Amino acid sequence: MTSRIAAYQDDARIEADFRVCTVADLSADQQQRFIANWSRSLYRLIKPQATADQQRQEAERYTRELWEALEQNEQVRGLAVNPLLLTVICVIYYNNYVLPEDRAALYEECVEVLLRGGRGKADRAGQQRLEYAGTSGLSMGLNPKRELLAAVAYTMHQRGEDGQLVSRDELIAMVADHLHHQSDARDAARSFVDELPVHIGLLDEREPDRFAFSHLSFQEFLAARHVAETDRWSELLDHYSDPRWREVILLCAGHLSRERCWRFLGQLIDRGSTPSEHAVALELATAALVELERFKGQGPLADRLRADALAIVEAPDPAVTARARVTGGIVLARVGDPRPGVYTLPPSMIEVGGGAFVIGLTAQEVARLPKDEQEYFGGAVNEQPVTVRSFALARYPVTNAQFKLFMEDHGYDPDAPWWERAGRAWRQRDDAADPRLQVWQQRRRKDQPEFWEDQRFGSARPNHPVVGISWYEAQAFCRWLTQQRRYNPNGIVYRLPTEAEWEWAARGPERRMYPWGREEPEGDRANYGQTSSGTTAVGCFPGGATPEGVLDLAGNVWEWTCSVYGSYPYDPGDGREQPTEIAQKHFTLRGGSWFDDPIDLRSAYRLLNSPGFRFYYVGFRLATHLPV
Repeated sequence: MTSRIAAYQDDARIEADFRVCTVADLSADQQQRFIANWSRSLYRLIKPQATADQQRQEAERYTRELWEALEQNEQVRGLAVNPLLLTVICVIYYNNYVLPEDRAALYEECVEVLLRGGRGKADRAGQQRLEYAGTSGLSMGLNPKRELLAAVAYTMHQRGEDGQLVSRDELIAMVADHLHHQSDARDAARSFVDELPVHIGLLDEREPDRFAFSHLSFQEFLAARHVAETDRWSELLDHYSDPRWREVILLCAGHLSRERCWRFLGQLIDRGSTPSEHAVALELATAALVELERFKGQGPLADRLRADALAIVEAPDPAVTARARVTGGIVLARVGDPRPGVYTLPPSMIEVGGGAFVIGLTAQEVARLPKDEQEYFGGAVNEQPVTVRSFALARYPVTNAQFKLFMEDHGYDPDAPWWERAGRAWRQRDDAADPRLQVWQQRRRKDQPEFWEDQRFGSARPNHPVVGISWYEAQAFCRWLTQQRRYNPNGIVYRLPTEAEWEWAARGPERRMYPWGREEPEGDRANYGQTSSGTTAVGCFPGGATPEGVLDLAGNVWEWTCSVYGSYPYDPGDGREQPTEIAQKHFTLRGGSWFDDPIDLRSAYRLLNSPGFRFYYVGFRLATHLPV
């Protein structure tokens, strides 16, 4: 049995001992093999008189040129993972020697190919065949036929999941409704449906007398085309918060001309009566803008999107939910985040007054914890105070945008002065030849953070905290910024905070359990428990700030400190803050992350790892000494 993933959920799952397998998208290698096999078959068919060597050369040339075109076309490349769409892409490229540059244009071409010749046919002669007559009672050109299918697609999509598979009688009724101006609309509709096998590959008879579009994306595009051509914008935009209509709205924007696209998205931006609803509309409009700005420009939209999203993220009203702020952060990641210390350097710093406190938890405090929590704080028991002098701590963790400035300034050059001996040795280590390293410990790249190209964590989200950063890289960034006069004209010495400084900033003299106080975490205070499926833009949880205004100390990412992990009492003079033989040490991380449970967010909780550790929940924050 087969089913779309979205349809096989919850109560729709079969209660039997079936093995469930999910068919993966075609990988890049599989796509290349598919194109090569398709082109070999094609040239054997269309050039039967040519020698086998000539056929092979033609097929190889076509395969090479199409693959180069796909590599240069990000929008179309994203669709090539689907075998049906890749087949039609092959046909389009053979017919036109060029690929459309945006998704809406590609789907337009796909629909035309399927209406003219059917699935998989490379048919230049068919491009001239605009009229089709299946029966004597129905003669319809390509454009009217496309409009009819677009109307059917819109009607089916309006019916929700139940509309993806319709009976013959239902389909005839839909077609007849579109042909209502004809006196014989019902008979014409029946003739059209009877002749659908001629167009197999677009709207197919999936089972006896039950029809569906061959791919949901065709239904979505044709529904979008119907709205675009009939100006039913308001009706479509009423669905802006429904995930099922997301692609229809995006494809409708792509199908419209530039000026109409701007007006359409402008109406979308105005949607939403609450910050949460408005944030959803902004995110969808921004997704369309990012996809289309290469072809249509930004018009007046980017400034509006940025201003509205910033107002949501920075709203002082506690009633603005974290979900709304997180969505606003996504919008700012796409159109630019103007908050100081997010995209730019130097970072925004918060002064933290000094004082003496008992780091960790006393034995009495541990004893008051529930039994199942006490084991988590076995390494944090302490009775002796430690004194911390005044310092400054960055308002936010270091972001991808800030770390990119380091990378662009040859930050990973191992001969640069900001790399010390241990870090330079780590940079030059041959991971594959080191038997002590597991596969997951081996670096894929040495010139960027480990997850830099991951869409959830990396450079695509410039206002999110950088992750996949080792202790060595964090230290190199601190030294680079200290030496970098472009972003640090006053020569301020930047560094990682000590473990004592980090905990003092999080707990203060009140000995707060969490940076904000004693209240247990909930969704508006921190990003934790995988609720966001990854990092979030910095500063989206003002309810989790310290009294001084330091944000994201709990959740989002674990943060490296400069301190070697050691037992308490904490003695800053025992070498833990000026370590030697670094590669043999373990360093302390603090704060918990988007991945972790609430207990890991407690201000006294400690984690340790080796200085080369890089993972998608580890980042860092800057600190500086204050003048005495």
